[in-house]
Amino acid sequence: MEKIDLQQIRSELKVISFDLWGTLFDDRALRTDRMSFRERRIRYFQRALRESGTRIDYSTAKAAYDVARRVFDEYWRRQEAFDADIGMNAMLDFVGAQIPDSVRKNIIRYFQTVVNLVTLRMYPGTREAIQQLARRYRLALISDTGWTPSWVLREQLRRNQILDAFSITVFSDETGVCKPHPIMFSKITEHFHVAPRQCMHVGDIPFTDLLGAKRAGFYATWIYKPDYEAEITPESTPDWVVHSVADMAHGLLD
Repeated sequence: MEKIDLQQIRSELKVISFDLWGTLFDDRALRTDRMSFRERRIRYFQRALRESGTRIDYSTAKAAYDVARRVFDEYWRRQEAFDADIGMNAMLDFVGAQIPDSVRKNIIRYFQTVVNLVTLRMYPGTREAIQQLARRYRLALISDTGWTPSWVLREQLRRNQILDAFSITVFSDETGVCKPHPIMFSKITEHFHVAPRQCMHVGDIPFTDLLGAKRAGFYATWIYKPDYEAEITPESTPDWVVHSVADMAHGLLD
């Protein structure tokens, strides 16, 4: 990767947009007590079906959840938004269950809101970095959603005391598309009335964050994740590599 011209970025930069999962929120800590949110959803699904007259074992419920994940991936690769309704259709089709609409709605609601059993953890120094950056730059959030919808994620941003730092939050369940689709990034330039080169997007996934930013004409800053290094292509090569949002803020503000 070429050496970054940080001075040039500083001279042009007016707007910074951020990814959410894996950038602001620690996506390795998605659990309550000793049970992951994934396991809570699977067990809730199994129990709700049993109470509605359809008995399945845990391994079948888990397989249904994995099928929904693959369906989500198909939508993601097509850059189409996906949500809990789509996921639940996939799970119910897999197990061949017919359940009352009220039960289906209750399962979806649980799947959507289970993360609110806790306040999601941010990476160290992230809250302070966002608050500091908001004093100099205009900030935005660009995030894909899945089981967890935008209104729940906004609540998590509020709990973490950074929601007000973002002038605009762009979520895939509200736009109908997901990163790297250009609409996710054009929302930013249109909102702030700025040129793409005055914007920088910060994220951890090459296909969504880096490729989307580069195609949109934004500067692309990569939160370094070694597991994703092999996925970087010439088209998604970042302009700047940092280890955290706090690290990036240090480089911009010092």
